[in-house]
Amino acid sequence: MGVKISTVKEKSTGNEITVKDCEKGHDGEYICKTDGCNAHMSFVKAHEKRRLDKTIEIPSFFKLKSNDKHAYKVCPYNTKGAVEIIARDSDSNVLKAIENEKYQFNLQVLHKDKNTQEKITEANSKTSADEFSAQKGKVYTRSGTASSYIKTLTQVLTLRAQLEDNKELASLVTLTYKNTKIKWSNFYFEIDSYIDAFEIAKNSAIHYPMCFHGVISKVVDSSKKFKYAKFKLHSPYIELEGESTDIPSLEFIIADDSLDLNAFSAGAEVLIYGVIKVSSGDWVPPEQRGLEEPKSIRFLNMSAWVNHAEQVTKL
Repeated sequence: MGVKISTVKEKSTGNEITVKDCEKGHDGEYICKTDGCNAHMSFVKAHEKRRLDKTIEIPSFFKLKSNDKHAYKVCPYNTKGAVEIIARDSDSNVLKAIENEKYQFNLQVLHKDKNTQEKITEANSKTSADEFSAQKGKVYTRSGTASSYIKTLTQVLTLRAQLEDNKELASLVTLTYKNTKIKWSNFYFEIDSYIDAFEIAKNSAIHYPMCFHGVISKVVDSSKKFKYAKFKLHSPYIELEGESTDIPSLEFIIADDSLDLNAFSAGAEVLIYGVIKVSSGDWVPPEQRGLEEPKSIRFLNMSAWVNHAEQVTKL
């Protein structure tokens, strides 16, 4: 499907065209801006998407036309070439080459305990009664190979966030956890698949890290009641139907003091990954209370500890 980009060339003239040009009314045939790559591009105008508590705007971008490809080893927007560059610059044991120009990434290292490349100390924390099943966080001192793992995964996830779906990257990079293959669709989640993430985390026999691409709805500061700051992500907008409607709710508890909270605010687009804990709870919206047949919401709560600052990437 290709990477979303903001600048292309006009096919007839070779002139550079930006999303701002198209937003002002420019129309034409477009190709990739990279010399030697003639992949055909199309313009996608900015549009709104409704979330649970507000409507947000998706910025304009150019995307690769169906059944076309960026030039391999020539264009930086070629996904296969981008993966090879990440692999070339990483530790050979991190993004491991397997066969037919494919790679393997082991998710287990992200939260190994003792006797690994990471030193771990428990961070004492007590949760209040309304904190759903949040467990103690762990603060990690980065060293050696584990830091390389985090860096590489961050690069791979950033690449994935620029793509339109999992298919292309999944064909190149296999994810594993304790010798079990993990599907990209069971690891990486956009807002429209947050409910799927809840069901997977709830029913999976193994608890591996999951990654979420979303927009911060609120940054909750630490307090006497709860000593850690939290990031909450926007939930999808879902019409209330029947007696009860499921709506996912995500929050990430910041245990690493090195993460600069001032760099994040409501509206920031982020990638966050961690091992998810789940719970659920029913709530009746104020406008439904007192009705003969009120419609309720079942919040599908998901929470994770951010033990490494690198678990959060601002896009």
